[in-house]
Amino acid sequence: MTAPPPNVVPDEIARRFDRNRAALGRLQPEWTARLPAAPPEPAAFEHARDGLLSARTEDARGRRRWLGCTSMPSISAAALLEDFTDLGGNVVLPDVGSGFEIQAYLGRMQRHTAVFVCVDRPDRLRLALCLYDYSTWIDEGRLVFVDVTDATASLVGFFERCSGYELPGRMVRFPHVPAAEFARIQSEMENAGRAACAGQNALVDGLVRRIAARGGRPEPAAPTVAVVSVDPRRDTTFVADQIAGALAQMGWGGATCVPSAPDRCHTAARLGAIVEAGADVVLCVNCGPGHLASLLPPSIAIACWFQPEAAPGAVRAAAGGCARVFVSTPRQRDEALAAGIPPDRLAILEPGIPDACGTGFQPVNPCGTGLQPVNPCGTGFQPVGPSASAAHVDSPADRPPDAGPPPRYDVGLVLGLHDDRPAAANVLLSSHVELYEAVRVHCRREFRRYADAHADAFLQLGQRTARVELTDATLRDQFIGLIRTRIGPAAVALGIARALCAQGRSIGVWGHTGGIFNDGPAVPLEGPLAWERLDAPVRSCRALIIPTRMPIDLRILLLAAPLGVPVLAARPALPLEQAHPQLAPALTHVTWFDTAAEALERIGPLIAPSAARRTPPSGAVLREHTLRRRLEQLVAATVREHGPAASRGLQPARISRL
Repeated sequence: MTAPPPNVVPDEIARRFDRNRAALGRLQPEWTARLPAAPPEPAAFEHARDGLLSARTEDARGRRRWLGCTSMPSISAAALLEDFTDLGGNVVLPDVGSGFEIQAYLGRMQRHTAVFVCVDRPDRLRLALCLYDYSTWIDEGRLVFVDVTDATASLVGFFERCSGYELPGRMVRFPHVPAAEFARIQSEMENAGRAACAGQNALVDGLVRRIAARGGRPEPAAPTVAVVSVDPRRDTTFVADQIAGALAQMGWGGATCVPSAPDRCHTAARLGAIVEAGADVVLCVNCGPGHLASLLPPSIAIACWFQPEAAPGAVRAAAGGCARVFVSTPRQRDEALAAGIPPDRLAILEPGIPDACGTGFQPVNPCGTGLQPVNPCGTGFQPVGPSASAAHVDSPADRPPDAGPPPRYDVGLVLGLHDDRPAAANVLLSSHVELYEAVRVHCRREFRRYADAHADAFLQLGQRTARVELTDATLRDQFIGLIRTRIGPAAVALGIARALCAQGRSIGVWGHTGGIFNDGPAVPLEGPLAWERLDAPVRSCRALIIPTRMPIDLRILLLAAPLGVPVLAARPALPLEQAHPQLAPALTHVTWFDTAAEALERIGPLIAPSAARRTPPSGAVLREHTLRRRLEQLVAATVREHGPAASRGLQPARISRL
């Protein structure tokens, strides 16, 4: 083999191949024996015309060929991806290509999807494994190789080991693969897919029989809950993990299956979790039960819980099933009723404070107030039992834990902003861009008095400045919408941050900033507000300002309550005490503001040296809003409404008084 170029270290190529080979040994061990011991001869590693390291081989006629038939792998891959839309499903590549296409597609696709690469020549695969480090993709199950010399045996064997994958739904066309060859590979993969699907169906049938044969448990120590979802978004994955953690702390065992990886997407994976848990209740997070409803026996109760950040319209997926439906917001309730979900199957259940974010409360004894019925005069989930607030007397043990280390910042800003640049808002026409920029300048200059009600006035100012008049009513309404959703909130957030910095306050900024802090005076950024670190601004700041109105804001308010951290929040159209009546006792530390001027005026006393943290709400009140308490309510109401077939065996002492 020809030596690599001078700036390419042979040891690096060898280490890259070893990492890939080791990862393949974990996911597809059969490939470790199929790979040649050394790169094919003659083969040379060379830099392609675009600067990427590639490989050149000889064809049957002795002609030199670049791997994948391209001398510019990055340019060729970019051209392929121009017509590619990620639909959330697995994809087949008909060939190894240059090796660059594999990681290019994986980088464009969602984390729960996989790329299946067809391989008819292991020597070409070996070259690609020398050029690119795929080990992370392989370990995550996102890169699968199929031997198309016997596609059926290769694919069926993989699905027998990894039954939670969905079958790939489409194949990408590579220009260097002849049409006849592409058609042959496509036909073989379709036949292999049918055989793999038959195997998955047989597995599903077997799991269904195992669940049905189990029947109702005689006397379990606690209910067992399987937490499942078909929603692949990280928000849902995080909430599902929080629920699973709370269930474990309560002593209610279970299992979780959400599409956080390719092997957790198929119905077989969800049924496997139900079998593993020995579930009494199946809890669908941010989705309907779908096909599961027809596969599970009557002895298993099904509930759906839609969090505030559930995808718009997701509630409709729970219509027509047998599940109990819990929603977090009035908007979701209205969607559910409009979709035909009966009021007696529907209830509002707010999100809870997760222990993982530092609240540390013990599970409350189930003697609480039950659920808020959607139809107070109907047959919804009626409150049962005495009020916890009336029955409980606070003691020192009931009080929240210590707040921990002293705050790092005077003020924390929690932002859920859209990018306020014209191109991000799809404003492209030059005259409209000028108008947009003019309005943005006015909003930033007058951020102290900006309010959504003033959007029309700011539009008029922009029209006079840019000398552009919008005569079309629809276009005018669209611009006003952009002011209220993008320009105005960004101007208020940026203005407050700069004003606080000018006052000498130490501030930290969390959340999606949309690039608004990239120009002008420097503002310290803590980066995106990851779900795993929701308590970071709460614990790091003496006070919080939330100038936006996003679902994540509700969780920040909940987390601030246990520590008595004062919060200044933009006043929503419908007060949270009315939109979320269950949360009213936990909102005692929120001060609402209409304009940035009000926020800047009110923040001073809250962070003055003489100002101490407010006394947190009592432990009894806060425990009513923990995630564990919400789950006790959900399971009790689900089982009670499900009927004797499901409720037998669930320990009455833990749930009957809800």
